[in-house]
Amino acid sequence: IEWNDSANNDRSHQRTFDAVCICNGHYALPSTPPLRGIENFTGRILHAIKYDSPDDFAGQTVLCVGARASGADVAREIGMVAKKVYLSDSSCDEMREFGNVSLMPRTRSIDGEGHVHFSS
Repeated sequence: IEWNDSANNDRSHQRTFDAVCICNGHYALPSTPPLRGIENFTGRILHAIKYDSPDDFAGQTVLCVGARASGADVAREIGMVAKKVYLSDSSCDEMREFGNVSLMPRTRSIDGEGHVHFSS
């Protein structure tokens, strides 16, 4: 692959790669799974597509629902500044700790008092 670097006087570069990942597509369209009782949650709700900076979550306890590419990336970044991060994944069957990030089973519901419940 060859490209010109306009920041360095259009200097030409050439590199050989083993693979090229084209990272675009349907992840540009937000998808929000149905979550029973979401209207009972009084905190901030943000889809990963609107996420910009972990600094917005400094010192907070955060639940990331969905542990695929976007969710895992967001949880990792937020985990550097948050008090605690819970990463809910449908393929997780029990809680696992990774520093201040806990991998949790699927988020099942939010009750009338705003408490989050996970599948067991």
